[in-house]
Amino acid sequence: MPQPIEAWLGFRLAAEMVERRLGVNSGAAQKLLDKAIESGAIKSRRAGDDPDVWSVDLERLLGKPKDRASRQVELAREAIAAVYPDGKYPPTPQMIKQLGDWSKANCRPAIKRDAILRATGRRK
Repeated sequence: MPQPIEAWLGFRLAAEMVERRLGVNSGAAQKLLDKAIESGAIKSRRAGDDPDVWSVDLERLLGKPKDRASRQVELAREAIAAVYPDGKYPPTPQMIKQLGDWSKANCRPAIKRDAILRATGRRK
């Protein structure tokens, strides 16, 4: 695995990295980054209005990048657990619609059909 580049990153760039890597919206990414800075998990320095963050700490905190497919399946599992806590799933078209509505209502990325089918065991 290549070593991360040691550099100071602007807060907005770091927040975008958190957003992409964790699949959260921009507000949640900024909150996560703020908490990590406050706790000392990420070194920061003041640079204008927003702090800069140390890239090595950010990479360590985010961990290894996951491929897009597994992030989609994780998102589908999260939605399924929230919408169907009893584990009883409706027919596929109805389930896809309900999970899409849940993702919009919770400001989450759109969930792909294949990810939903994989998360429910309806596709390998």
